[in-house]
Amino acid sequence: MNQTGSSYSFGDFELDLTAYQLKRSGKSIRLERIPFDLLILLIKRPGELITREEIAASLWTERQFQDFETGTNTAIRKLRIALQDDAEKPRFIETAVGRGYRFIAPVEVHRATAPISAATTSPAPSPGAMLAVLPFINLTGDRSQDYFSDGMTEELITQLGRSDGTGLGVIARTSVMPYANTHTPVRQIARELKVDYVLEGSARREGRVVRITAQLIRASDETHLWAKDFDRDIGSVLTLQREVAEAIEREILARIANRPGRASRGTSVDGEAYDLYLQGRRHWNVRTAEGLKKAIEYFERAIGRDPSYAAAYAALADVYAQLAYGNYIAPTEGFSKARVAIAKAKELDPYAAEPFASEGYLKMYFDWDFAGAREAFLKSIELNASYAAAHQWFGILLTAEQQFREALTELQHATRLDPLSPAALTDLGFMLHYNGRNAEAAETLANALQLNPRFPIAHFWLGRVYAAQGECTKALDEFESASQFLPEWQPLLAARGHVCGVCGKREEAEEILRRFHSIALGRFVTSYGIALVYAGLGSHDETLLWLRKAYEERSHWLVWLGLDPRWEKVRIDPRFRALLRDVFGQSDATMKSA
Repeated sequence: MNQTGSSYSFGDFELDLTAYQLKRSGKSIRLERIPFDLLILLIKRPGELITREEIAASLWTERQFQDFETGTNTAIRKLRIALQDDAEKPRFIETAVGRGYRFIAPVEVHRATAPISAATTSPAPSPGAMLAVLPFINLTGDRSQDYFSDGMTEELITQLGRSDGTGLGVIARTSVMPYANTHTPVRQIARELKVDYVLEGSARREGRVVRITAQLIRASDETHLWAKDFDRDIGSVLTLQREVAEAIEREILARIANRPGRASRGTSVDGEAYDLYLQGRRHWNVRTAEGLKKAIEYFERAIGRDPSYAAAYAALADVYAQLAYGNYIAPTEGFSKARVAIAKAKELDPYAAEPFASEGYLKMYFDWDFAGAREAFLKSIELNASYAAAHQWFGILLTAEQQFREALTELQHATRLDPLSPAALTDLGFMLHYNGRNAEAAETLANALQLNPRFPIAHFWLGRVYAAQGECTKALDEFESASQFLPEWQPLLAARGHVCGVCGKREEAEEILRRFHSIALGRFVTSYGIALVYAGLGSHDETLLWLRKAYEERSHWLVWLGLDPRWEKVRIDPRFRALLRDVFGQSDATMKSA
């Protein structure tokens, strides 16, 4: 029998699905995502045999490379450790040899009495129902028009995610796009993304006329709950998106909370500006330096066509911030331009979550204003509790503040909203690394690479973890894998140079220093990276000299000055402590500075 509730009690344990937390006698117990999801699967069906095949299908997607047998055994082992259960004399989990497992303890089910509002609870509540907006099908037959149907998908995700306390969670774009142009059954998609509802649709554009067909499907039995066709002029496409979003929301909320949908905000946009914006998003999603610069061109053209287009300003802010983050341009240039675009976006649309998240990112990395960043991230989450990036970036801020438990909550929530995103798992991995939990960090980063073996940032952070563990060869191998996709990425060059210095490869470290100076002839080079190479070589005076230059550049990497273990050998130097005070003010007393 399937028993569904918001929390479950068994023995002296409580499993809280709303907080995604396991407690024993009121004390939180750390449990990784897969063992946690396995416990949920077992406890919802107490006394029933859950086969190993069903466990494998529920916990891993077909898109992930996974040794299901080993993975299931590992998850059961970790779960038993957390519950202090004995496989030979079980109190909770009984093994049916060769078949599966059953939960044998008495379970008390607790149901929430009212919907939980994101505005009045912790920043990362579990949504009441989850929806996946699948990539809209381009019916024109012209692949060059894919950007339009993809853009419709992305905009609908944004519209539906503006929760206003509805309790509806919406899966992020990066986790639904892998289903584009596939024929994956709805029930399988729902299982892989752990959603209750799926929205399918198509888009056809003929000149200035846009036709949208959408249908809402309940995943549990594949019942088609609602379907409708919409025909509009391209100039009213944002109104069309809101009509579709509100109609879907009404259907879902009528089933989960008996509540009406929201009122439309009624913004319109020039049709050509919208088209330019979507093409800019296509280049933005490539995330290379060339793609980002091409995106700027399209967003600026969109703004030129329609100066009141808030989304284009918000996107422009993110592009400039990413160019600065990747050291493709100086932080003072990139973040300053981002600040101007953020202000304009907020002025034009004060209800959009994205500019507030971008503002939090800027305040954290450029202003070094953690209190201001927190306020901005919380506002973004209030406006759109399904905006995965806001939870992700807020988790990064909490990591910088060394609030690791809260950071874990936010980053896990980001992975719930974006379950197929290697970037979300990678950020979780680097948080674990900075918390000194390197074995768990390595496992998490390996999981990110199962989602996408070509994701370079996961290789980069796995190399960082291996370096912290003294595994020089493994670290350099991971950096080599990352360099195939990011050959001139300065954080990667710096990490390689530091490891080469530490591991006795002095000539190679010095060659990387020469490479930095060569790059500087043509574009910005971060002094933080040069300082890292000198730190690996043991040149303390040069290290501190270049760190001071990084401060003068307003390097965003300095927010990690107190946590980055690569500065251990200069940490006691008065010049380093002075730099900490300059970056963090009096808060350096809370940083790992000694």
